[in-house]
Amino acid sequence: MSNQLYKNKAARILQRAETKMHAFIQRACNNITAGSQADKVAILQDIESIFDNWKDCTIPRLYSSTDGAQMLVMPYSDLKFDNKNRDKKQNARYRTSSVRLFMTTPLQQLSIYRVSFINSGKTALENVMDYYLDTLHSDEDFPALPRFGKRIFNYNHLEIKNIFSYREDRYQGKIGPSAYILAQLKHIADKYKFPLTITRNDINDLIKSVEDMWLDAASYQALSIVNRDALRAILRNSEPSYRDYQWTMSGATAEIIDRRIGAFQTYPGLTPLFSLKYVGEWDYNSLHRREDSQYKTQEALTHMVDSGASVPATLKAIFAKEAIDIPKKYLAPYHGANDQNFGKEGLDILTEHLDVLPSFNREEYPTHKDAWVTFQERCKHLKYKEEKTKLPFNALLQHERIAPKAKIEWAHVGDFVNALRRSIVLPAVVQIAKQEYGITGDVLNLASKISYDKTLIRGFMQPFTVSQAVNGSKDWHDRLSTVNARIKSIAVENNLSWPALCENFDTPQGVNIRPLTTKIELQEEGTRMDHCVGGYASNCILDGAHIFHLSYTDEQGHTHNSTLQLVENKTDKQVTVINRQNKAQSNKKPHKKNADAADWFVENLNNGKIPVDWTALYAQRDEVAAIYKQNRIIHEIGFDPEQESYCAEAYDIMRDFLPPKLAKLDYAQYLLKGQGVALIHKAIEKAINKPDKLTPTPM
Repeated sequence: MSNQLYKNKAARILQRAETKMHAFIQRACNNITAGSQADKVAILQDIESIFDNWKDCTIPRLYSSTDGAQMLVMPYSDLKFDNKNRDKKQNARYRTSSVRLFMTTPLQQLSIYRVSFINSGKTALENVMDYYLDTLHSDEDFPALPRFGKRIFNYNHLEIKNIFSYREDRYQGKIGPSAYILAQLKHIADKYKFPLTITRNDINDLIKSVEDMWLDAASYQALSIVNRDALRAILRNSEPSYRDYQWTMSGATAEIIDRRIGAFQTYPGLTPLFSLKYVGEWDYNSLHRREDSQYKTQEALTHMVDSGASVPATLKAIFAKEAIDIPKKYLAPYHGANDQNFGKEGLDILTEHLDVLPSFNREEYPTHKDAWVTFQERCKHLKYKEEKTKLPFNALLQHERIAPKAKIEWAHVGDFVNALRRSIVLPAVVQIAKQEYGITGDVLNLASKISYDKTLIRGFMQPFTVSQAVNGSKDWHDRLSTVNARIKSIAVENNLSWPALCENFDTPQGVNIRPLTTKIELQEEGTRMDHCVGGYASNCILDGAHIFHLSYTDEQGHTHNSTLQLVENKTDKQVTVINRQNKAQSNKKPHKKNADAADWFVENLNNGKIPVDWTALYAQRDEVAAIYKQNRIIHEIGFDPEQESYCAEAYDIMRDFLPPKLAKLDYAQYLLKGQGVALIHKAIEKAINKPDKLTPTPM
């Protein structure tokens, strides 16, 4: 709701109060039997003057200056009796006995003043109002030492609330508003000789109802002149204070004010540390002359917040420097811990985990000494998960609340996130650096350093829910060997050939065994057999895998195919091979002839009947591996990220594990508008301007 809407709301409430009062006055005149019309007019005027006297002394008023400064006047009225008259009530008049003035600058900085008129008359009130209206319209700052009254430097929330509400005893007793008004009305009825049917209860109901509406309207007027973001922030504290608002809004710029509001929003219980809440009024104006360390500490806290430091960083830096703990009395109210539950252990734990405390609900804080240790372990475990997954702390906490007993290997999720960094983020940095910024030279090392930036990874992980990251990690781990093989095989040239264990031959079972020794042959085999062998080129080059196509034609002329994978098993004495897998079409069980042939093949390789020159084979394979591992970073991620087609292929492989928001994008779309791409641009620009800042941070 805008400021004007709040004022409009107040105006409507005031109009309802005026209508209600007017209707009551008309009702009071219903039984007038006076003879002349002049008498009726005089009676009505006399009755209206009674209510006007009460209204003028009681109704709040809002004043504005042309520059945007505003003043809300909150009067408090009571009866002044005429002690010289025998009937004190008959000649009593209402008066304003005190006022509270809420004055705001055009920047919504607030000053509160209190003026009492116990021994003063109307002239004094008029002089006071003239003085403060002149102050409102002046270009000078609101005075700290006003000519009339006193400036208030600290009200707590209850004291301010009381200004906008009258106590019940105001409407009771012999000097309540209704008693005064009833006595005045009876005097008029006796004077003009008409029956008065209105009772004191009727008047009391009206007075209470109208004054409630006036105070309600004043509340909306007050909200229209203050910064409501700051107000909402300080009200999050269990013991909010006017001084908190003063500190928040006394920032030199709008940016600093926003930072102070942010500090209050995040750590409302710690706001007294900043706002000098416990400083007495008598020494508030002399703070700049005091040498007390507590004020210097608070000045240092304020300076760091104004400079943009986070509240945890600010508190830890200042209190570590001062070699003291954050005082218990500032932590306890916010975190719902009373003194008996909030011992030294709890204080140490809260101080250690300040950065995550706002994420927890009050009811989640420990209620006894032993629970503090459990709470600390919970904080540490959540921080561990945050570090591994790069997911928001709040999201991880909410996931824990929903599934507290879920057994998840968070280290595995961290491995999955690191795989996404290698396969998608790092290559994207390379492509954007080349295409958008024209960077040449050692772009791989530049991209590698940038890709470790935690902010960058968190930006990429933003579309993931915790469940999506966990499920993606599980799927990725279930297919890890296949996925890694496919990724690493991207960079293998189609015509790069590795040595075979043997030539193409037929076994005694009538099965043809043909070695597959190039990437293209493996891809053709994967397409033909509908399984994942197409990505096993890197296994053959680096891990001692050997892939064969087995084919058998039965008596009916039906051909049965399968794919055989053998892996080397090295010992000190010899090298043998193991049958890792033998799969028919779509990973089905192979025909018996193919299975028997595979067993015969392994047996004869291991007993030497099918000879293998392992020394020569290793030498040839090392040459192939050397070609493949030309670059450390290329070897780390499995392909050359300077080749856009390789990057696109890796992205397609990893799309199966991405959330829908990312998975629906092809690689060109991802580079254009994918999550975290804007952060890649910022990181590259920073690296170009400050290359000395490029230091990789371990995941």
